Amino acid sequence: MPAELYSLRSTLNMWAHKANKTWAAKWAAEERGRASNRHTPRPNGKALQLHDGLSKRQSALHVQMRTEKIGLNDFLFNRRVAEATDASWPCREGRQTVSHVLLRCRKYRELRR
Repeated sequence: MPAELYSLRSTLNMWAHKANKTWAAKWAAEERGRASNRHTPRPNGKALQLHDGLSKRQSALHVQMRTEKIGLNDFLFNRRVAEATDASWPCREGRQTVSHVLLRCRKYRELRR
């Protein structure tokens, strides 16, 4: 390989490494969007594999659920959406969050079995 190309490739690799380190530091320090961080502390290819074979609609719902930015009462109430008069779920066992609906709500107990 000619010296000029080696030098360019080396410089490119150095800058890519530096950019990755800078991004990783910012990702770790960020306080917003932590719902996604609980599931994937450091994004990687596995997050994309979760969407393989899904329709666009299914993939969008998956992202909304992972980030907890979905039209459930808890999210809507926190955003002061007029129709969301409180954050609770019709079961009245807790706030209507993704984790409540998927993991704890008695209404969906049979589906989880």
